[in-house]
Amino acid sequence: MVVYRSAAAFLLAGTIASASAISRLFDGDQGEPIYSNGTVFMMEQVNLPESELLKSRNVGSGWVKKDQEMYKTQFHTLIRSGDEVGDAVFGRNVDQDMNTIYGYPMDEEAQELPFQEPTDVISISNNPDYTSMLKNDASDRISDYVMFTHFENPRPSVVYRLDVDLKDDCSLEVKGMEPVDAAEWGGIWVPCAGSMTSWNTHLGSEEYEPDARLLTLDYELFKNASVVDGNWNVDNILNFLRYYGIYYPTYENDMDLIRSVFNPYKYGHVTEFGLDDAGGTTVTKWYTLGRQALEMAEVMPDDKTVYISDDGTNCLFTAFVMDTPGDLSSGTLYIAKFNQTDDSYGGSFDISWIELGSATQDELAAMVEGLTFDAIFETADPEIDGQACSCPDGFTGINAGHNTGQAECLQVKDGMETAAAFFETRRYGSMLGGTTELSKFEGVAYVLNSNNGKHEMYAAMSDIRYGMEDFMKKGESEDSYDICGHNDIRLPYNPCGCVYQMDIEEVDGWMSVTKARGYLCGNQDTGTNSFDVCDVNSIASPDNLIWLGKSNGANSIVVAEDTSNHQNDFAWKIDLNTGERTRFLTSVYGAEVTGVAMYEYEGCSVLTSVIQHPYGESDLDMVNSTLSEGPEGYVGYIGPIGKKVSDDGELPITTNDVFVQSGEVSDSSINIMARCNNEEAVTMTLSIDDSEVSSADVDSATDYTHTFVVDGLSSKSSHTYKVMCGNLESVQASFTTAPGPDDAAAISFVWAADLAGQGYGRNPDFKVVHTDGTTMKGGYIVFQTMEKLAPDFALFQGDMIYADGAIPPVKNVTNGSEGEYISTWINNPSLDFVAVTLDEFRANWKYNFGDEKMASFLSKVPIFNQWDDHEVTNNWWPGEVLGGPLYAEDTQANDLWANSLQALYEYNPIEADSSIYRSQRFGKHLEIFFPDFRSFRSPNADNNLTSLVNMMGEEQLEWLKNGLKESTATWKVISSHDPLSIVTGSAGDYDSYGNEDPAIKGRELELQDLLSFIHDEDISGVISLTSDVHYTAYVNMSPEKAEGGFDGFKQLDEFVIGPIHAGSFGPNYMDTSFGATPVYEMGPLSLGYERWANLSPDTSALQSFGHAAVSEDGILTIKLMNIDGSVMFEKTLGESVDYSDTTSVPISDVAKDLANSDAETQSESDESSATVFAIRAANFVAFVLVMAFA
Repeated sequence: MVVYRSAAAFLLAGTIASASAISRLFDGDQGEPIYSNGTVFMMEQVNLPESELLKSRNVGSGWVKKDQEMYKTQFHTLIRSGDEVGDAVFGRNVDQDMNTIYGYPMDEEAQELPFQEPTDVISISNNPDYTSMLKNDASDRISDYVMFTHFENPRPSVVYRLDVDLKDDCSLEVKGMEPVDAAEWGGIWVPCAGSMTSWNTHLGSEEYEPDARLLTLDYELFKNASVVDGNWNVDNILNFLRYYGIYYPTYENDMDLIRSVFNPYKYGHVTEFGLDDAGGTTVTKWYTLGRQALEMAEVMPDDKTVYISDDGTNCLFTAFVMDTPGDLSSGTLYIAKFNQTDDSYGGSFDISWIELGSATQDELAAMVEGLTFDAIFETADPEIDGQACSCPDGFTGINAGHNTGQAECLQVKDGMETAAAFFETRRYGSMLGGTTELSKFEGVAYVLNSNNGKHEMYAAMSDIRYGMEDFMKKGESEDSYDICGHNDIRLPYNPCGCVYQMDIEEVDGWMSVTKARGYLCGNQDTGTNSFDVCDVNSIASPDNLIWLGKSNGANSIVVAEDTSNHQNDFAWKIDLNTGERTRFLTSVYGAEVTGVAMYEYEGCSVLTSVIQHPYGESDLDMVNSTLSEGPEGYVGYIGPIGKKVSDDGELPITTNDVFVQSGEVSDSSINIMARCNNEEAVTMTLSIDDSEVSSADVDSATDYTHTFVVDGLSSKSSHTYKVMCGNLESVQASFTTAPGPDDAAAISFVWAADLAGQGYGRNPDFKVVHTDGTTMKGGYIVFQTMEKLAPDFALFQGDMIYADGAIPPVKNVTNGSEGEYISTWINNPSLDFVAVTLDEFRANWKYNFGDEKMASFLSKVPIFNQWDDHEVTNNWWPGEVLGGPLYAEDTQANDLWANSLQALYEYNPIEADSSIYRSQRFGKHLEIFFPDFRSFRSPNADNNLTSLVNMMGEEQLEWLKNGLKESTATWKVISSHDPLSIVTGSAGDYDSYGNEDPAIKGRELELQDLLSFIHDEDISGVISLTSDVHYTAYVNMSPEKAEGGFDGFKQLDEFVIGPIHAGSFGPNYMDTSFGATPVYEMGPLSLGYERWANLSPDTSALQSFGHAAVSEDGILTIKLMNIDGSVMFEKTLGESVDYSDTTSVPISDVAKDLANSDAETQSESDESSATVFAIRAANFVAFVLVMAFA
C-alpha cells in the first residue's frame, strides 16, 4: 500500500526506516523505490463558474487520466454535516461524556455568542476538514477502511470516525460512524489539517492554541481581553467550556471556575488517531512536538523528521527530530531562523535551525498538569520609542502571535526551559532568536522532485502580510507587528499569498530545510473582476498542499484555497516540471476547499476533497437561494479513479487468457482463430465437442495467433469448441454450420462496420438502455445488442479498426468542426499512435478484441471479415505516396498495406493467403458476394476521368459478374464497405464509385458495366448491403430517375448502416448518375446538427447495424437497427414498395442530450451532480487537449 497524501511519510523497502535510511535517501541508494515507475496523472481543467447554479455547486474534473487509463469523474459527496448513519449524526458536537452539545445564539457572521443563554438547538458543525483513510485489518471489522474527519469549528471541536467500504468501481460507501472519544486528553481543540504516517495512523492538529496569558487576568479583563487584542481567543475558551458541561451564565464572574476546568496547555498539539488490533480507535496527544497554532505536521520519508506549520499572525516554523524513527514519544524540537536574501516574488531565504529542547512524552504529560503561564514566565512591560523597543535587564523582547502582533518582555523562570520549549513554543522560540513573523502558514508537503532529483518541501502562506512586511500592515505604515521582534522577513504585501519551494539537505542525521524561495504567488494585476480580488487563473490564499507522488502525479502538487479573494474557492494541480496549473475543483459560494489528500489502495486512487462552511465567508444571503443546497459541509472525493484489484495485487481478468473467434462458415467447414494472450511460445490445441482435432505451435512470428481450418462437418450442425494455450484455456465457444445449397432453411445474419473511428474508443461509462429494459454499459455496446438477436453469422464489412487515427484519452464532441461544444468522451483504454509498423497494426486489433462485449459476440457468432481504407489509412490506393501530418514524407502506402494485411489475416479467421474477395452460399435462398474494393483500385484522383477507372479491376469484376450469373440463390447479396449509390470523399479524392457529376465517368463506368450485365443477363434478387458513410439509409437506384444518360439497368436496393461505434455524420450526397434516391435517412443533419458534426456513439439514434432474415419460403426482411435494439427502418423484399411510407424511429424520441441514459440511472443522491454536468455540457467552451504517451 502506498499513500499519496499531505504527510509523505512512506515505507522504505517495506518497513519503517532504519537509522541508515536518511543516508540512503541522500546518496541515491534508496533500496526499493518509494513509488512505482508510473508517470501520468492528468485532470480535466474545470472552467470558472459563471452562473448562479455553478457557483452554488461543487464541480470537479470530468475526467482523470492515471497511468494511461482514463476515468470519468466528478466531485462525489460521501457524507454531509447532519447526515445520519445509524444513531450517529455527522458533525454533532459532544461533550466529555459523549452527550449532545447545544448552541449559543449567533451573530450576523454565524459566530456563537458565549455571553448569552444557550439555545435548544443541537450543535452540528458545518466545518469538516482533513479526512484520512486508514486500512483496517481487524478480523471483526465492519469495513476495510476507516476515515477520521476533523470538524474545526465550533468549540469544543469533534473528530468523527467513518467506517467505509471501497467498492469495486473505486467509489466509497459509509457503513458506520461515531464521534471519537478524546476525554482522556481533555477533548479536541480546533482540529485543522492533517496527514498520515507510514505506520497507518492519522496525524491531526489543534490550531489557534488558547493564549495561556489570558488566564492570568481577572474576569473583567479576561472578558474584554484588554491586555491582548483578541476577544476571539476569549470566545474560544468560553465556548469550549461546554465540553465540561459548563454553559453561560455558570462561569459569569467566576475566573476560578474557568481556571479549574480549563488548562490551555493541553491544547495546540499534534493528535494521533489510529486503530488497535481489534479495530478500535486510539487517541494520543503528542506534547513532544510542541504547542502552537498547529495547522499540520508532516513526517518526512526518513520516519524521523517532522515539520510543523503554525497558522496565524506572527507565527513560526518548527521541526521535531525523533530519537527513534517511527516513535514520536521522544525527540528534539527546533525553530527555524529565516535570513532573507531577496524580497522579490515572495522572497528568498537561507534557513537555519535553533534547538529549543529535548523531552519525552512521559515527562511532558506529568509537567502539563496544573501548568500555568505564571509558572513559566516572568513578564515586564516593554518600553517603546518609535520603532525601538527595550526591556528591563534579564528580560527578552519578542513579538509573537498567533492572534495578532504582540510586543512582550519575558523571562523564563529557573528550571522551566523545557516547559517553555514544549508548551510556549512560539514565545520561547522567539526569545532564542527564532523567526516568529510568518503569516497564515498553512500546508506543507514533502516532494521528491523528479525534475531535479532533489528532496524538497512546499509550503503555503495564505497571504504575505503583517509580520512578513517591514513595519507595515497591508501596505500601510504600522509598527505593531515588528516592534520588539527580529524583523527577519521584510516583503511587499500580497493578499493572494504564495507557495514556497524549500530545499531539504541532510544535516546532523535529519532532513533539514535549508533554503526557501517563492515558487508560485497569486497576484492582483491580472485576471480579476468585481467578484475576484486575485487572478482567477492562479492561486489565491493557498492552504492545503499535497504531493500527488512521483508515480501518480507526474511530479505534481495540489494546492487548495481558503480565500475570500476568489468568490468561489478552487483546488489546483500544479505540474512541477512545467508549472502548468489545472483547476480541478470549484466550490460553492463562501466555502473553503480543504482536506485534499490522495490515498492509494487496491488499485484505487481516492482523492479526498472537503468543502467547509458553504456560504460561510461570503455571499451569506445566497444560502437562501432556490439553487442552494444548504450550509452543511461536504466530505467528498474526485473520482472514482482506478480499478480495484484483488488482495494479491493482480487485476481481475476481464478478457480471456485465450482469445477465440470463428468465421468463414460453410455447410461443411469453419475457420477458428485463436490467440494466446500470455504471449508465450506454446502449442495451441483446438478441441471441438470435447475432442481434440488439431494443434499448432505459435510464437511471436504471428503474434501468438493461429487460424485452424476445420472441414468435414455436417450442414446445419451445432458445435462447441475450446482452444488451449499450454495450460491456459479459452471460453467454451460455439458455432453452427450453414445449410446446404439445396436446403430451403431459414437463416439470419447481421452486418456491421466502422468501429472505434474518429477517436471514439472503449468508454467504460457509455450506457444504453435496450428496448427490453436492460441497461448495457461500457465498451462496444452494439455487440451485446447483436448477440441478443442470435444471428447465424455476421458480416464485418470494413473499417473494423482505424489504424490511421489515435484513440485519445479524451475527445471533445462538437457540432461540427466549428460547432459548439456538446460533451466530453472518455476512452479507457486509449491508443496514442497512428499505425505504421506491424506491431502497431496488431495493437489496433488487440484493442478492439479486448472489449468484453465484442469478445463474447465473436465466441458465439461466426464472421466474414472484409476490409476498407481505415485498416490501412484514409482513402488510400495501391501505390499512393503518403506524407504529413500523419506520416513521414514519402511513406509508401504499399508498405502500410503489407503490414496491415498481415495483421488482418493474423487477427481474423481468414486462412493465410486466401483471397479477400470471395463468396459463400447459405442454403437455397442466399448467396453473399464479398468484393475487395480496396486492393485493385486506381488512384482516387482519376475518378473524374471520362475513361474507365478501376474499382475492382477486370479480373475481380469478371468474377463477380460470373458469380452472380451462376448463382441459383433467391437472393444475391453484394456486401461491401463502399456504397454504390452515395458519393464519398470530395473532389480529387472521390473514394467510391460516385462523384458529384451526373455524367458517368471514372469508376462509374465499371459500375455501369456490372449493372448492365445484371440487366442483360436478367439476374434477379441482387441487393447491396453496405456501410462506410456513418449514417443509416435505404436508397433505391432506379433507371427512371437516372441522370447519367443510361437506363439499361434493373432497379437496385441498397441498405446502408453504421457506424456501429464511431463518429457519425451526414447524410451525404447521392450519385444521381444511376438514379439514386434516398427513401430513408438518419444522420446528424436529420436531427438538426451540422452535416459533418462527428457526434459521439452516445448519440444513439446515429449508431446502427443491419439485420437480415430469409424465411424458408425465401422472403427476405431487412432491418436497419439502432444499437439499443429498436428498428429504425424495415423492408420486406419481394413485396410492392410504397416509398412514401417507411418505418423509422421517431426523431422526437431521440434525445440530443448526450447524457440521457446516465440521467435515467442516476441515483437521487447524485441528482445535483448530474445537473451540474448538464450545465457544464451546455456552457463549456471547447478545449484542445494534446495527449502524448510514453
